[in-house]
Amino acid sequence: MRIKLYKPHEMIYWLECIEAEAENIIHPLLPNKLVEISKRHINKIKMDWKIGDEEVWEEHPHDVYCKKVIKYPACFHIDIELKHIEPAHMTLPFSPMWNAYNPYELINEINFSKLEDIKKLVK
Repeated sequence: MRIKLYKPHEMIYWLECIEAEAENIIHPLLPNKLVEISKRHINKIKMDWKIGDEEVWEEHPHDVYCKKVIKYPACFHIDIELKHIEPAHMTLPFSPMWNAYNPYELINEINFSKLEDIKKLVK
């Protein structure tokens, strides 16, 4: 699991994880409705991108670069107390959604294996 983005005014982190981590760690904490939403997001990503151990970028005729292979298809909004966990689509946090303003701040990537480690984070 990793965190690279933080939404300071809501104290929400953008969590990315592999499918197995979502199924074994995150999904048991969610109500069935949110688990189904998460699985739909993951399945959509699996249809659109290749899943692999290393992220691969390549040149694209319309963009400078685009992702060809992703490692973390499961994404969530999560607060530091683990009381708010909401599935999100991998492509969600991009600035055009907020008229070139992005409420997320880029932070140094944090990798961890236990969800409880989020409680130790300090922005």
